[in-house]
Amino acid sequence: MSLKQKAQSALRPLVQAAWPVVEALSRARPPAAPGISVHWAEAWTPEFDQALAALPALADCPRDLYKELLRPTDVPKRHALVRENGAPIAIISVRRCQRHWEPVAYQCMPGAIAPARDAPALGRALNALGLEVRVNAGLGPDVEQMGPRYSWKYVWYQIDLQSDYQAHWRAKKRQYTINRARKRCAEMERRVDGAGDLEWIIAQWREQWAADPGQEIVATQDRLHFWGALAELGNRNPLRLHTLTLLGEGKRAAGLIFTSRGDTVMLQCGGRDPGFDDSYSRAATTLASVDWAGEHGFRFLDLAAGDFKRLWGPEGGVRYGAIFRPRFIDALSWANPEPKHEGE
Repeated sequence: MSLKQKAQSALRPLVQAAWPVVEALSRARPPAAPGISVHWAEAWTPEFDQALAALPALADCPRDLYKELLRPTDVPKRHALVRENGAPIAIISVRRCQRHWEPVAYQCMPGAIAPARDAPALGRALNALGLEVRVNAGLGPDVEQMGPRYSWKYVWYQIDLQSDYQAHWRAKKRQYTINRARKRCAEMERRVDGAGDLEWIIAQWREQWAADPGQEIVATQDRLHFWGALAELGNRNPLRLHTLTLLGEGKRAAGLIFTSRGDTVMLQCGGRDPGFDDSYSRAATTLASVDWAGEHGFRFLDLAAGDFKRLWGPEGGVRYGAIFRPRFIDALSWANPEPKHEGE
């Protein structure tokens, strides 16, 4: 270990303990971009409502629906109104995750960060916050217009439901698992959009991932609020949400939450009863989602990222993750090592 590493190791607990002060000092520094100002609040106000009305709504997300993500939860949140030459260019609401922040839309709405005039303006706003904001996955190529401190790309996978997708399963030698999963669940009931299933799946997901160092469960209550409201909109909104639950003898065994838009279904998260055999529950729910999507005329099942998903479908393309971090905090990032994420 070098002398520098030894010094950092000794100082790390002190810097971590002082991290709220570090963030406060960073936020107090004036934005580097000319004409940019940032107004912070811990609670949503009429001033933010006025600015939200003046900015373009997120795609397929009416403003009233987006505001479900702004409701207080048991996780700290902050709201930033960013102006450029006096006019609003973005409203960025973030939730705390470990010692960084993430947009409230992350983990809830595919590909979204925050309402903004356009992608370059959103980038200027994010870089003016003075905080570390991480979007670990789900972004499109327009991330390059946002100027993050760091970005990376990763592969995601999909099933073309109008192709011979079972040929891919045979090539990956999945037939044994698939046959066992279908046999194991042959007597189970498949229920779509059942009462209480959304809450049950999220509760199981939270329990399964409670000890994960990435702490994605900070989005639990926002998922409940946003996905519940999205489900109530039904066919009135282009982005839709469904639950698919497998039941054995009337008892929930496993379930998935997925969104749909156009010809594509995208898996969001899943949960299972710990008493249900995990070896085949994931396969069973994936097979059930393939069947449901095919029956309802969808073209693609977007499996998102994850190395094991290559067993279900070929690559669908690349997506991006990004970190927006000011120089002041970047210089101290050695004090806050965090788990690596997909593609990072």
